[in-house]
Amino acid sequence: MSETDRRIVDVEEFVRLLMAHERQIFTYILALLPHVADAEDVLQETSIILWRKFPEYQPGTNFVSWAFSVANNVVRNFRAKRCRCRVKFDEGLFAAVAADVESMREELDLGRLTLLDCIDELPPDDRDLLRRRYELGATIKSVAVAVGRSVEGLYKTMRRIHDALYDCVHRKLTSEGIHVRKP
Repeated sequence: MSETDRRIVDVEEFVRLLMAHERQIFTYILALLPHVADAEDVLQETSIILWRKFPEYQPGTNFVSWAFSVANNVVRNFRAKRCRCRVKFDEGLFAAVAADVESMREELDLGRLTLLDCIDELPPDDRDLLRRRYELGATIKSVAVAVGRSVEGLYKTMRRIHDALYDCVHRKLTSEGIHVRKP
């Protein structure tokens, strides 16, 4: 295999692994940073570093664990440079939270997959409202204007959709023997 062919295979493998696990990596980062915009910036930086370090990745090992360790370092650097947090946590607490998030990865993945199944079971209009509401930059007001509804009415509809999703996820996870508590 030529060097060019090997490089193409590496690119394809990296993209496959990153795309398969990007949501998990983002969720991990978001658990460590309080602002979604910051987590998105850190995810972008993490992805660049993962690509640069991909030749060091050992095929067949756990890509997510490797990516989490890289993300953890990027989060630490981010927090040290420009974290907007008013409350500062010591490194011990930060490490404990990071370890807890990683140890909960399977539960979080199961919860996410269950939520996606429950979203698929919603009526099409409810799925459309969810999609519109959680688009980047969307607000209840902007969605209400777009769909021609009142803000108050849309709040009530979103509450009903959220309750239906909670009930669905709770029912499915409980049937799997997993306890879910209402937020």
